[in-house]
Amino acid sequence: MNSGDMRIVEFDTHKASDELYNLFFELTEKLGEEKRPGETPPPRTLLRRMMTTKIPEVKQYWWLILKKEVENEKAIGIARIGFSTKKDPAYQENKHNADIRLDVDKDHRKKGIGSKALKVLIEKAKEDKHVDTLLVDVNLDSGHQFCKKLGGEVALEAAENRLHMEAVNWEMIEKWKSEGDKIAEKEGVTIHSFTDCPEEILKEYVNIYTETINQQPLGEIELEMRVTHESRRMQEEQIKQQGLKWYSKITKEKDGTISGLTEFLQIPEMPERIMQLLTGVKQEYRGRGLGKWLKADMLLFIRDNFPDTKYIQTDNAISNAPMISINDRMGYKLNIAQTMYKFDLEEIGNKMNAA
Repeated sequence: MNSGDMRIVEFDTHKASDELYNLFFELTEKLGEEKRPGETPPPRTLLRRMMTTKIPEVKQYWWLILKKEVENEKAIGIARIGFSTKKDPAYQENKHNADIRLDVDKDHRKKGIGSKALKVLIEKAKEDKHVDTLLVDVNLDSGHQFCKKLGGEVALEAAENRLHMEAVNWEMIEKWKSEGDKIAEKEGVTIHSFTDCPEEILKEYVNIYTETINQQPLGEIELEMRVTHESRRMQEEQIKQQGLKWYSKITKEKDGTISGLTEFLQIPEMPERIMQLLTGVKQEYRGRGLGKWLKADMLLFIRDNFPDTKYIQTDNAISNAPMISINDRMGYKLNIAQTMYKFDLEEIGNKMNAA
């Protein structure tokens, strides 16, 4: 799409030139400074490696909005859409959703650029006959205004929270660990750690992972997450290709049954940051402090093994009261509020055509 000195071009993350990638990085770093002022951006080599890792469960399409300035062009916007593929174990439940990203440089907002890019995303979504819903994460006021103007429905309120290591009450964390150890010893519960999931527990592990991840509140989003033997092995390989380290801890009951889990990603190229992922306990094993014990054990593991860590980052739905309660006591603080909006594809398409 061309419009005067502006054009929207496809950005194939697997084939794009260094020149196009540099334009993309310049804009993402400017957007990052707006969202997280003063924070060092992720290394470009890391981001490019992540964007070129093939993820069979998802098909993604990207565009850059370019504006000519004197002799050169600069990126002033980014658009992306992602769909589930049949490699997604929950494809039948998720195929109606498409998640989108739409960012415009703050110096070029309120000029109709976002609307032009949204039309491109809508047309791409319509190519998939199963899609009827668009989902988009928003954390800037400009994004909220844009979504509200177009009649977006708030589907989920969430937050990116951070725990700064210098603020941790280590006496309390060690007490949690000690209390958990005593209860566990009495009841015969043990903690086990791994990176790649051992084959002998993989079938049971993916079942509890699927159960606990779907216990998370998702507001008005119709979405199911499912992990299988095949998808877990694919995810482990993807993480390695991206250069990340994936650590997991589980609790086993006296009879060997897996009752709880917690996990995190460590980024060697960003040693100051740890990404806390899922923590969950099976329904029938709740009320015994397993989640708190696992979180304490994991935090002490991070302290002892990754001394360069400055903070741990995690995302939680606002309505996930049990996990927020534990995180609050650990010292997690709000970093960025996040809202997911959803749009009916037909309605938003008609609205954009009439505009």
